Amino acid sequence: MFCPNCGKEVKEGTKFCPNCGKTVGLDFSNEVVKKRKFRSAWLIVIIALFILSIGFLGLKVVSLRYEEGARRLRVKNDFRDLSVGLEVFRSDWKTYPISNVYICIDNRSSVYKELTGSEGADLNNSSNWTAGGMRGGICYITDTGLASMINPWDNSCYLYKSSNGDSWILAKKMPNGKYLVRTSYNSTLQELENLP
Repeated sequence: MFCPNCGKEVKEGTKFCPNCGKTVGLDFSNEVVKKRKFRSAWLIVIIALFILSIGFLGLKVVSLRYEEGARRLRVKNDFRDLSVGLEVFRSDWKTYPISNVYICIDNRSSVYKELTGSEGADLNNSSNWTAGGMRGGICYITDTGLASMINPWDNSCYLYKSSNGDSWILAKKMPNGKYLVRTSYNSTLQELENLP
């Protein structure tokens, strides 16, 4: 074996050149090599786990955003269906179902009874006639259609208010404390801090 620095011959297994003092060769025993390979393998595993966890968190964030978007779309579609029913109701009866306070649209509410023409409706019942000459008890939104309108955040109902019969408000409180609101057939879904 020769010194790579000065070129003099040195004995096999020597670490330093006796002539110039530079490092000639290192003694890499199997044990040292195995330890380094073992540390390298663990480092690769740790890095891979870190990358996978970052990827998983990224997917979770995307999934949550997708779910939020899907929930908002559900509310938007339900409010659209309700607004169509309310507008047709108004064209027949010349008023919206009246409620001076926000009420839950469920099978016990006056709005539900009016829109489905079910028993207990004050205006849309078989004793009354529409402006167009039709007997009341008209179904503007089916019972199953209203029943399928479940708030996607907490399975509670939507809120409705029409103080004077000339306008209406549909609202849903979200987990962040804000409200999704629609105020007319032509309006868009709005996010508000408080109910109007």
